[in-house]
Amino acid sequence: MRLRRGAVAETVLCAGPGSLCQALAITRHFVGRSLLASPFALLMLIAVEVCRGPRIGISSAIELLWRFGERGSVHLNQRFPEPAPWKATEAAFIDRC
Repeated sequence: MRLRRGAVAETVLCAGPGSLCQALAITRHFVGRSLLASPFALLMLIAVEVCRGPRIGISSAIELLWRFGERGSVHLNQRFPEPAPWKATEAAFIDRC
């Protein structure tokens, strides 16, 4: 990931969808493919509290809660607004945390 992203701080290595795709070598070749099928493998090594909230750094569709992150992570470039957290094991999303 560091080779693909260059000399950037660890805290911003995968900050944002563009940086994440660059770090993981996800190109337009993968558009429409499931992230749940090969060649992808998503592994949860530890249970974390995941937050969901409004997207940041954009001017359109900001009402969509398409921003996800680990609660309290030092890798978030902006904190999530408070209310209720939800756990990744829950079936329904609870907005924000």
